[in-house]
Amino acid sequence: MSAEPVSRRQFIQVGGVSVAGMVVGLPASAPTAEARPGITQCEEFGTLVGGETGMANGKSRTPRGTLKVFVDNHTSQPSKDPLSLKFVTPYFVNVNRTGGLPPGAKMLLQDERPNVPEILEVVLPAGLKPGRHDVSIPIIRVDGGPSLLGHGQLLVSPVRPAREQPSCLLFDATDLQIKTPGASNGPARTGRAGNQVNLYLSYEFCALTRGKGRLITVRAGNAGPNPTTADALITLRTPFYVNVDRSGQLPPEAKFIYQNTDPTVPEVLGITVPKGLRPGEERSFAVPLLAAPGTLPGYRAGGAMVLAGKSDEDVDLRPNAVQFAMTVLAT
Repeated sequence: MSAEPVSRRQFIQVGGVSVAGMVVGLPASAPTAEARPGITQCEEFGTLVGGETGMANGKSRTPRGTLKVFVDNHTSQPSKDPLSLKFVTPYFVNVNRTGGLPPGAKMLLQDERPNVPEILEVVLPAGLKPGRHDVSIPIIRVDGGPSLLGHGQLLVSPVRPAREQPSCLLFDATDLQIKTPGASNGPARTGRAGNQVNLYLSYEFCALTRGKGRLITVRAGNAGPNPTTADALITLRTPFYVNVDRSGQLPPEAKFIYQNTDPTVPEVLGITVPKGLRPGEERSFAVPLLAAPGTLPGYRAGGAMVLAGKSDEDVDLRPNAVQFAMTVLAT
């Protein structure tokens, strides 16, 4: 399995601290920092984070590989605080826990289901010297997925006591995409014979105001040819610096798979789509979300996927996953 270059969805510099992420399979130039007006310069550290993926093809039905992440302190001084690097796996990719995790690593969300992202945190100690520092994360591809595996993310942020506001907010909303060598981008099935369906997912792109909750509508549909005979499951991962709004009400079909009110950690919801979804029918679910009060305005991206139940065979997995994105407004 090899990496495929993807376009960068998000790049922000916060007072001298720049964050970007990419998966490269071909030579690519690094993004250049851009000064942003009205943002106080951060004198503590600057980092550039990105990554590339190499996957072993071989004879294994579940190829293993390594995500090589680089964190670059592009200032002239060592970092004063520890850094937290968070990796959110793409769908149908897990962290390979038998492959040897890097020092300072711990699993925040461990779930081997192909439609549930895993979340790994790696804490880098204070005193990160100027220059590039590599972190290798072992990963494994879950069998049965589409040829192009996307909607993974990287983030780096300072580690500080909860009572303190971090002076630098860093995030990257770049998809990490992995492609199986020789595989086409055509339809991929769920890998089991059954009642044939064709599920898809869409959502309402909207704007959130910092510190104010809002309902975001997610829709699951069935393009046929048959009604579903089992419940399907939507897994929704919030963007960085966006949480589920606890003052709102989740739809009755939804429950937490993983919850964490730290805005630098995504939360994951599971939403059941009841069986009997007919061809051409859609069902909507309103999810309350809240942009963290201290976050910067701009584009945010998470991920969402719908997966058919065991008695149904989804004939095309390409429309099942979307980049669950929104805009955060200052006021």
